Amino acid sequence: MGLRQTLIVIQFAASVTLIIGTLTVYKQLRYMQQQELGFNKEQTLVVQAPSVTDASFPTRSETFKQQLISQNLAESATGSAYVPGIEILWTNSFRRKDQNRENFNTMFITSIDNDFLDSYKIGLVAGRNFNRSFGTDSMAVLLNETAVSTFGFKSPDDALNKEIVSGDNPLHIVGVVKDFHQQGLKMAKDPMVFLSLYRRADRLRNLSYYSLKVRTGDLPATIAAVERQFEQSFPGNPFEYFFLDDFFNQQYQSDQQFGTVFGLFAGLAIFIASLGLLGLISFTVARRTREIGIRKVLGADTSTIVMLLTKDFMKLVLIAIVLAAPVAGYLMNDWLAGFAYRTSMGAGIFALAGVLATLIALITISFQSIKAALMNPVKSLRSE
Repeated sequence: MGLRQTLIVIQFAASVTLIIGTLTVYKQLRYMQQQELGFNKEQTLVVQAPSVTDASFPTRSETFKQQLISQNLAESATGSAYVPGIEILWTNSFRRKDQNRENFNTMFITSIDNDFLDSYKIGLVAGRNFNRSFGTDSMAVLLNETAVSTFGFKSPDDALNKEIVSGDNPLHIVGVVKDFHQQGLKMAKDPMVFLSLYRRADRLRNLSYYSLKVRTGDLPATIAAVERQFEQSFPGNPFEYFFLDDFFNQQYQSDQQFGTVFGLFAGLAIFIASLGLLGLISFTVARRTREIGIRKVLGADTSTIVMLLTKDFMKLVLIAIVLAAPVAGYLMNDWLAGFAYRTSMGAGIFALAGVLATLIALITISFQSIKAALMNPVKSLRSE
């Protein structure tokens, strides 16, 4: 294989690698978009809780939520320390009270009010939700399914009415929450402990966000009305908000940009490889003009001539595909390893990339091959 052929193989191998990469990125993005997150993020307006508070804040906070619902601005309203899509930075070590003092597990902690699970449509798999009428809920916790497994309970039901300890404070498990993706599909589901926002009657602990399930009508008017109610309830505090679905999807923005860049480079590589292939086939046809003319005089038809010129070049493309497949497989599997929940590459991606490269090569080669095959043999021989 000469230098020209080697360059064609390298160019097409790079093209196939980039095609496989582009297909893999978009398959992973589609996979993430189709997965159930375990909660409902649609039509959720998230408002940052006021930073300046006083002793009346718990009462004003409840009034704010109730006013939004009574004015038909929101179908539901809930408060929490974190919302889905935000990394939980609050961690602590816990152990089961019935186990030895050395057996601690790190848990991710958030505080929620009684309406959080219903607002986000997060299911309970065992036990009950927080209830302000239960005075003992100041020392109650909910666990998610991952936390139940981490603590070594046999089942969600087995965890109910047990106690976990952080330091010297025992906390009573009253319910188990179905796992959901707090940070999307890039991260594994963390073991989570849910505390009640109302652990202290005199103040709301760790309230950072209000999540409002807003009506789907006139959103600008709804946001303006929510802002007026916020300013009335919490004067002197800035009104800051975002929509949860937009915020949640931003974590995939870099991957979408990565896929776009991959696609652009794939297109550029295919263009360069096609130009190189076109130049090589033109050079070959020019060198074999006499041979083509003789074959046509001896009775060779157009399809025979086209096949004669095409087969050697298609071998180069097939070699490029064989070389590109393991390289692309290694690189893209390494990229996919960065996702806790990921699709598989599958043979279909490699087959599709190979078919695309082959079709592009055939179109490029056929242009010159058919032109050479249709040339008048007398003119071909005379030119030699």
